Amino acid sequence: MYTTASKHPANALVHRPLLLEYIVADKIKTIPQLDGAFEYLKKVGGEPVDTAAFEEAAGVGVVVTPEQMAAAVAEAIDSRKDQLLEERYHFNTNLLLAPVTKSLKWADGASVREELQKQVEALLGPKTEADLKPPEKKKKPKAEKPKPAPKEEAAAAAAAA
Repeated sequence: MYTTASKHPANALVHRPLLLEYIVADKIKTIPQLDGAFEYLKKVGGEPVDTAAFEEAAGVGVVVTPEQMAAAVAEAIDSRKDQLLEERYHFNTNLLLAPVTKSLKWADGASVREELQKQVEALLGPKTEADLKPPEKKKKPKAEKPKPAPKEEAAAAAAAA
């Protein structure tokens, strides 16, 4: 409800009761669905709402099952499995999360992250002492800067002139 009150487009306040009706009826359940509804209402403004377009934009009726989440997460892990096994728990899991949330637009982000964490732990096993240490920073070689002319030579050249 807080999100609805704080993020609702100012130009579409007339449609707030409609949005709340969908939320209370559990037709809009996730943050991505709510964001989709906000985007649609922002475009419509104070004009009448096309119910079918609104429901499509908000993902009303779309249910993402735990099996769909598990399959999408497994696919993402497989795509970067070698790198994940090499870097273990130092791997940036957001690289896995992005394609999953893109393919499952209406999935609850917290549930997807939980499934991802579960599958990564199943693959890698418990954290080792090496996993608990901070990763070593890779040093970038610095480019050599040209050295300025020594001050004595510059002073001598100025005095001769």
